[in-house]
Amino acid sequence: MKVEIRPSLLLAFILFLAHFSAILLVLYLSLPLLIVPFLVIGMIHSILHHALLALGDSVVSVDLGEEDCTFFTGSGEAIRAKLDGSTFVSPWLAGLNQKRRVALILPDSLGSEEFRRMRVWLRWKP
Repeated sequence: MKVEIRPSLLLAFILFLAHFSAILLVLYLSLPLLIVPFLVIGMIHSILHHALLALGDSVVSVDLGEEDCTFFTGSGEAIRAKLDGSTFVSPWLAGLNQKRRVALILPDSLGSEEFRRMRVWLRWKP
C-alpha cells in the first residue's frame, strides 16, 4: 500500500503551539535567554520537516509492504526498513517509525478514506 503525504497545516499548528509553549516556559522560569533562539530554530525545523514537508529529508510518501516499509524523501531518497514496534496509530494520528526516520501523518495529510485504509492496514497488517 503506497500513500502520498501532503503538507499538514494542523500538524504545523500543533508543533507551533508546543514550541511556543516551551519558549513561554523558558521566559516564565527566568531561564537563560540563550535557550530561546535554539527553541525557535527547533520550531522552524520541525514545522518545515514534519508538517510542511519542505526539507529534502522530509518523508513525502510511504510504501507499506508485508515485510518492510519504504520511506521516500523529498530529495528522492528511498529508505527501506522494518517499522519499529513504537509505531503509533490512532484515529487522529499515525506515527510511522523506522530506526532513523519518522513520518507523522494526520488526517489532513491524506484523503479521509486513504487515512482510514492506512490505519486499518497498520493495525491488522499481515
